[in-house]
Amino acid sequence: MIELIHDLSHIKPEKFDNHEFISKRRILIDKVFCSVYSNSLFVNLERKFRDDVRDKYISYVDKIQDFKGHTQGLKFPLEINGDKEIAWINISLREPHVAKVYFNVIRLYQKEKNIPIPTYGYNDTNFLPLEYNDTKSLLMEFIELYLKIVGEIKEIYADYLLQLFGIDIKNYWKGLEKKEIKDLVEVSPFQIEIPCEYLGCEDEQFDWMDDEIKCSTVEKFGDLSGTTYYNKNRKDLKATFKRYQKAPGINRHEITLQENWARDCMNSDSENIYQNIITSVHKVHRLWGLDFEGVKPRPINGNVLISQFSMGFGLSNDEIKTMIYGNVGEITSNRENQDIIRKLRNKGMIRKLEKDEGGKKGVYVWTEMVKLLRMSLNQYFLCPECLTRMQYDYENYCHYCPACKKVIRY
Repeated sequence: MIELIHDLSHIKPEKFDNHEFISKRRILIDKVFCSVYSNSLFVNLERKFRDDVRDKYISYVDKIQDFKGHTQGLKFPLEINGDKEIAWINISLREPHVAKVYFNVIRLYQKEKNIPIPTYGYNDTNFLPLEYNDTKSLLMEFIELYLKIVGEIKEIYADYLLQLFGIDIKNYWKGLEKKEIKDLVEVSPFQIEIPCEYLGCEDEQFDWMDDEIKCSTVEKFGDLSGTTYYNKNRKDLKATFKRYQKAPGINRHEITLQENWARDCMNSDSENIYQNIITSVHKVHRLWGLDFEGVKPRPINGNVLISQFSMGFGLSNDEIKTMIYGNVGEITSNRENQDIIRKLRNKGMIRKLEKDEGGKKGVYVWTEMVKLLRMSLNQYFLCPECLTRMQYDYENYCHYCPACKKVIRY
């Protein structure tokens, strides 16, 4: 059993204005870009460009930058999940045939674990559901998956060299001892995304970071994700930092390591990679003037979030409240409600009830996005009388205050 120095379990409860808020954070590996090559080929091959292979596979030709600069390569998909290309390889047509490889560890994890692709993300589906929150074991699972993929990439690269160019890497090894493909092929990451996700949290709970962070510019976008770029504009820093709302209840703080920072972090065994990732996360936070352990969500009144979603979805506050808190399980389309039905469908908030679910023509139900909004917003609704966090009664569709007993019905 690997003994982990850093504990990524619950953030300790912290008191803000006499209200206790607890969030859970998870650290993952997302998109990875690597260079793949063999030192034996660098030593023994000329720098010839293989026109013959390009002409044979002309439909796969793509741009690539290898050790000498821009040239042409052959790009092939390696893995598909749904309609998404989640891994590919691009091999230079110029000897010694350096390759660039991309793979998305979150999407590969979704596929390996048969996790349904979520449909409620604000921009895409590249995230895990909230229930995947065992923060210590989850990061280690991702690291082990990363190392497994790296091993597979070495074999894939060697196989493509043999099929495309007739090159058997083992024949170019001049040493006395016998070596396997895993020892003859190098996989060197040059960019890796490390998301730090705060679960059960919304974007406005971290707006305080915009004032406290140390950077050259803060660039914020006004969509539902509220994407904020914290730009340093320093060439010596091989990292970037941004924050955005991935989905209801998932606030992602994304660190991207580049060049030698990415290589130094990921070229090791699982235990050291784990420690390197945690160290890199702390390092980037310090460089941006933050203490990673001190980054915690601030409490926020549910009404503020309702107003935010109201503007984002183009609905009134009352419509949002009815959707999230009201006793509305199904919606039947009629002549009077066509506009709001169309609006909710376009925003991905309702879907048709299928026949095998007992559905009829014109009957709609809420999507997973609305269910997550309910889970997320219910924890932030404060009593207007005493400011205690109210609890939601799912049977009677009302909020009630455990302190002063006030009830708000929908």
